[in-house]
Amino acid sequence: MSNGSWESYAIAANNGEDKMLSAVPQLLRLNPEDVEKSAKTVLKVLRLPPALLRKEPLLLAISPDRLIRGFESLLLAETREMIQKKKEGGEDRIEGGTDEVITGVVREACKDTPGLLLGAASNCGIGGISAP
Repeated sequence: MSNGSWESYAIAANNGEDKMLSAVPQLLRLNPEDVEKSAKTVLKVLRLPPALLRKEPLLLAISPDRLIRGFESLLLAETREMIQKKKEGGEDRIEGGTDEVITGVVREACKDTPGLLLGAASNCGIGGISAP
């Protein structure tokens, strides 16, 4: 890679960091390990795309426990909704493989709905999952 290419890459990376810090200046005050744990939770535990962190950098300021509880509350709400739809449709049981389907629906919703995971994580009670 030529020096010009490296310089362009460095400028682009720096601009990305500037945008993120402009959106969430408190990241400068947080422990870097805590920010890293939150990022890894979003990417590896919840298996959401890196683009979500770029769109919603405030997620990096939320503890991993709250992120997980928020995601779980979304799963619970989606499960309840699916059960209600099945009941309304006259079906009395949920088909196999539903956990994967529900998790996929919630992941897509988190990607496509700005603030969904952030709101869910922010509204979670300290002692456990808040009922939606």
